[in-house]
Amino acid sequence: QRDYCACVEAYDYYTTMHALFDRSLHIGRADFPGRILRPTSEVRRMSEAASHCEDWINKDFQRLFSSYAKHSACLPGAVMENLVCINRWILHGKVVGALNTAEMLVKLLTLSGTCLDDTRWPFSRADVQYNFARLALHWQEADVGCQAINRFGQPLLQSRCPEALTPSTLRLLLWSPSPLQQIGRHSICTA
Repeated sequence: QRDYCACVEAYDYYTTMHALFDRSLHIGRADFPGRILRPTSEVRRMSEAASHCEDWINKDFQRLFSSYAKHSACLPGAVMENLVCINRWILHGKVVGALNTAEMLVKLLTLSGTCLDDTRWPFSRADVQYNFARLALHWQEADVGCQAINRFGQPLLQSRCPEALTPSTLRLLLWSPSPLQQIGRHSICTA
């Protein structure tokens, strides 16, 4: 059986990415959205420099997932690469691209087993699932000018679309650590 979390291929690249996420970006801290909103922050500069994301946004996300599933030897590394793109696209108002990428990451979790939680990565399975859920619930608040369309080219929203992205909307959508990670692996059921 294939170990999707071995991260042996391109070891230097993924080790460098891991160190960057751990030591500079600190995506596991609750202040991450505030830091990425500051134009002079290191995390914002990295997001702006990630021009490879623009090549991916018009790709078929099912094909991207299939490529990761067939060829990736480091799914946590794939998650890191895509986290940068998710935040970049949210900042640039490309919320559907961010949502599609988050959905792809949830699918990648099915291949990773428990490796994200069994080894030290700057994010957990719960973080990926939590952020996908947040995007799925709130993407409409960032669909400026009703630009999101379905596969037939029809707008997904017909009314009540925002005219601009606000800092509060961006904070709602940008990566944030799961509450489960902040208080431990268990949460009190409030239902």
